[in-house]
Amino acid sequence: MCRVCRDFSSTNIELLKSKANSCTRIVVFSGSGLSATSGMSTFSTKGGLYERAKSKYKLADGKNLFTYSFYRRNRKQAEAFLADVYLEALE
Repeated sequence: MCRVCRDFSSTNIELLKSKANSCTRIVVFSGSGLSATSGMSTFSTKGGLYERAKSKYKLADGKNLFTYSFYRRNRKQAEAFLADVYLEALE
């Protein structure tokens, strides 16, 4: 059995559920597999967020949109792009 499967025993899942039930907000950090399976754009796939950012803002590298320096210089543009990503997630 792989380490990940072993770590997610029914006891651990029950513990996670009990902790989650007492929370008002939960943040999940995951790889692109979660967003890709749900139909959301990933960062590096063809037509993904990096490519869209590069095209929309004429950037040398789409990753630049996701840096603090870009945000500091282009706050409205960065927030508009991230708002679009958020709205995509709600669909």
